[in-house]
Formats: sequence, structure tokens, C-alpha cells
Amino acid sequence: AAREAALARLLEAQDEKGGWSWFKGMPASRSVTLSILQGMARLTELGAVEYGEAEKRAQIAALRFLDERIRSDYDRLTEVERNDQKSGVSLEQVDYLTVRYAYRDIPVMHDAMEAIRFYTTIAERDWQRLPLAALARFAMMEYQSGKKAVLEPIMAWLRKTATISDEKGMYWANNRSRANAFASPIDTHCLLMAFFNEVSPDKQE
Repeated sequence: AAREAALARLLEAQDEKGGWSWFKGMPASRSVTLSILQGMARLTELGAVEYGEAEKRAQIAALRFLDERIRSDYDRLTEVERNDQKSGVSLEQVDYLTVRYAYRDIPVMHDAMEAIRFYTTIAERDWQRLPLAALARFAMMEYQSGKKAVLEPIMAWLRKTATISDEKGMYWANNRSRANAFASPIDTHCLLMAFFNEVSPDKQE
């Protein structure tokens, strides 16, 4: 079947460190690896696929690759940067946090736990700086984690910044195409719809 053939190509393209690159033979890319794991997790959430042992091994290896990268990010910070937390959090780091949560049944590499706590704290403080797609995934993670204190201002901000019209319905005018191969305006709007449906299933909204 086409699905099995595509999956075999995907597994074959994974490198020995667990990451995927833009093209075979290139260095593993954190953004590509995150995007693939996001897609695999989404298919599981939709009940569209059940992964076998080979796919599970690939996911474990990819998560190990990502755990090592987040630990490396954290290790590069000076003690002052860790204490004042002014270095911020990157989009890739936030995507890592949400992907890692989606695969919480797979143990986190021990050395990455401190980094996860550090970057989660910063993301919870600086969520207004996130692009809409990343914010939708992050807000869903906070909801599923029971972080109501973080979630409430995010919901209020999303409602405040939404445009509502008789012709177009409810949408976010700042949801425009950017230099991001992984999040089109349609993808982003669907993520926000899924988030609202999960957190506050108001049919009118």
C-alpha cells in the first residue's frame, strides 16, 4: 500500500542519530524532525493510524535526538543566563516542549529534564511572543497539563485579538503566511479551531 511505502521511505531517511534532514545525506534538522513527529502524533490523535514496532523505535530515536539538542541548548547557557532567564525561548524550543508532551509515554532522557523545566517556565512567561500556530500547540499542552493560571490569559488574548464578522465568521487577521514551511494560515486556523473545541466548545465561536 502507498502508506506502507511512504512510511518505509520515511524510516529509511532517518539518520543514525535519530534525526531527519531536509534531504538524505544532509545534517539532521531539528525543525524537520519536530515536524515529522508532530505529524505522526496528530495522526495518532485522530485515530487514523496505529504504529508498529519499527515506527515506535524511530520515534524513540528521534526523541532522543531532540532531548540531546535541548540539553545542549541549556548547557550552552551561562549560570547568569540561567538565573535571570532573560535569554528567552526559541520557536524550535517551544515546538520541542509540545512534541515532547505529545510523546510523554516515552521517557525523557534524564539529562534533559532540567532543560525542559527551564524552557517551560520561560515559555509560560513569554507566550505572547509566540506565532499563532506555536501558541495554539503550547496552549493545548498547558490545558492538558492542568495549567489553568497560564491558560486563562491565553484564552482571553485569543478572544480579544479575534475578528468576528457575519461574512467571514471568527478568525485572526494576524494569521498570515510567513517564512515557515510548516505552518500555513489554514494549518494555524485549524489548530486554533481544535484548541477552542477542546478547551471551550462554544458552538457559536
